[in-house]
Amino acid sequence: MKVFFFVALAGVVAIPGIASAQSADQGLVQLSREKTATQVGFEKAADRFGDCVVRRDPTGSAEYIRQRTAGADAVGIIQPAIGKCLPSRDSAYRDFVVQEADVAILRAVERAN
Repeated sequence: MKVFFFVALAGVVAIPGIASAQSADQGLVQLSREKTATQVGFEKAADRFGDCVVRRDPTGSAEYIRQRTAGADAVGIIQPAIGKCLPSRDSAYRDFVVQEADVAILRAVERAN
C-alpha cells in the first residue's frame, strides 16, 4: 500500500512525484500545439496551391474537378498550372500538397464561383 503525504505551503499543495508529471504533461500540450500549427501551415500551403492553380487556369480547374468526380485521371488538363504552383521549398509541404491536390483545387474552384 502506497501512502502519499501532502505538504501544504502558502496555500499550495505539493505531492511528491506529481510536479514532474505535470511538467511532462505541459510539454506534451506544447508539443501538440506545435503539431497543430504545423498542420495548419500544411493546409494553408495546400489552399495557396489550389488558389494558384485556379488563378492560372480557371476553366481547366473546373473541368479537372468535373472529370475527377467522374473518376477520370485528368491531371493533363491542368498540368502546366500544377507544375508552376507546387511548393518547392520543403518536400514535406510538397508531399502534403500533392496528396491533397484534389481537395485544394475543389475548394479553390468553389471559392472562385
